[in-house]
Amino acid sequence: MFDTAHNGQSLSPPQRNIMANDFMTLRRHIQWRNLHTDVHSLRNVFLGRAKASLALQALGGGEKKFISVSHELNGNANVVFLLQNMKVPTCVLTVHGRLVWHWSPKGSDGADLVPRGAAPFLTAFFDRTMSLLWDNVNNMWSIQNDMVFMRPDRTLLHDDGSASSPLFFANQPTRVEVMRRRYLPNATTEVMRSVIEHFGSDAGVQAFIMSHLPTLPADRVEGALKDPASMLSLIQG
Repeated sequence: MFDTAHNGQSLSPPQRNIMANDFMTLRRHIQWRNLHTDVHSLRNVFLGRAKASLALQALGGGEKKFISVSHELNGNANVVFLLQNMKVPTCVLTVHGRLVWHWSPKGSDGADLVPRGAAPFLTAFFDRTMSLLWDNVNNMWSIQNDMVFMRPDRTLLHDDGSASSPLFFANQPTRVEVMRRRYLPNATTEVMRSVIEHFGSDAGVQAFIMSHLPTLPADRVEGALKDPASMLSLIQG
């Protein structure tokens, strides 16, 4: 667990034991629920803003002085608006990311004993789904339900030792093929992947293909559909 990929290579055996105990303490204070075995239970459901806030704080280490937290977010959130036949406009929002728990015990002066960049860490993916209701009085969306789903992160490094980018799901082969067939069926898979990887969202991909490409000379576009380098040149203008 505490290997080179997790900055654990420099730990002495006593430090490994201390860190393992610290993370076990953290795990005991987080009130998990396994959806594979306990999906129908109402255990660990927190009612009210105060209790929900405390539950989120516990997930981030709470008051533990040996844990600090950072996170990465996927730029593509899932958003669904439910407006028709609804008494109150409703929005269901899901954000995807990766949570990183850094082992960072403090010295007597309050300073980190291990610099953040070198601190051993553990990670997990999360999907946070919130249902929002429109508040006509205050003219704003308010959170009514907040659920956090955690998934293991097993892809820190590629086989060649380079860091993976597991939060970028859009360039997976099946996803590229779906997008190619939908928006650019005459392009090769490699060209479609280059377009997807350049833009940060599906909306950006669609805007480029539907609005920008038709304004360019047809012969240049035709050549770019077979050549990723030519397509990148069109994207960059």
